[in-house]
Amino acid sequence: MRTELPIIDFTAQDAPQAFTASLHETGFAVMQNHPLAQGLIEGIYSEWAHFFQTEAKHIYARDAEHHDGYFSPAVSETA
Repeated sequence: MRTELPIIDFTAQDAPQAFTASLHETGFAVMQNHPLAQGLIEGIYSEWAHFFQTEAKHIYARDAEHHDGYFSPAVSETA
């Protein structure tokens, strides 16, 4: 079964609630009319891609007690 993601308008009064609901229900959210410039978003993705190509990612290895950090392929799904 395929679930369509709702498109949330950042400027709508119910945007915070709709954003939260989408994350809870699907694990994702799609937002339009947000104040982030496309160049900033592309820069962030570029920095992430570079970071995960380096060994620096291992400095932030998974913390089993707090369930956060970098989940390497040795401890995560790789499908």
